[in-house]
Amino acid sequence: MRRSLILLWLSVLGGCSLLPGYSHCTRLAEGVPYCLAAPDPAQPAERQVQRITIAYPDGQLALMGVEEQQANAWVLAAAGPLGQPSLSLRWDGETLSQQLQGLPGQFDPVWLMALVQVMAQPERLADGAGQWHDGECDVPCQRYLRDGNVLFTVAHGANWQRLEHHPYGITMTVTTLSREPL
Repeated sequence: MRRSLILLWLSVLGGCSLLPGYSHCTRLAEGVPYCLAAPDPAQPAERQVQRITIAYPDGQLALMGVEEQQANAWVLAAAGPLGQPSLSLRWDGETLSQQLQGLPGQFDPVWLMALVQVMAQPERLADGAGQWHDGECDVPCQRYLRDGNVLFTVAHGANWQRLEHHPYGITMTVTTLSREPL
């Protein structure tokens, strides 16, 4: 009984990431849990070369990267000038393989992959407590509201995507430079 109460208490504090079988979950913001979605075998396999900018309160990262979506894996690899900082994430629906170097501590690999998934397909975030609404932006966008507060804004252009994480003051912009089928 005591062990069950401790496990329940830890799961409430840590979100689904502490529950057995849910090690690839995170909190996108306070009270907004998200578990990584498995790769979609129906998606056409493709590789995108991208320029990635992550602006955050203490600085900015500028990375060149590759994103591959395959039937059985979602791969992100990026590096900054002279190879610093760098990241490599591979998600197959069960295991998140990761290599990180020089990234600020607040950028947890599961959290980064979750942001990329939500940016690409906002409908993946459906926690029941918030809702997506068409936003009033200078380009087509959607805003995720919870309790009347805007938590995220996702905008898309012809060759770019942007996710603004309002509570943390983070903006991730991904510009696709080239795209090819795998």
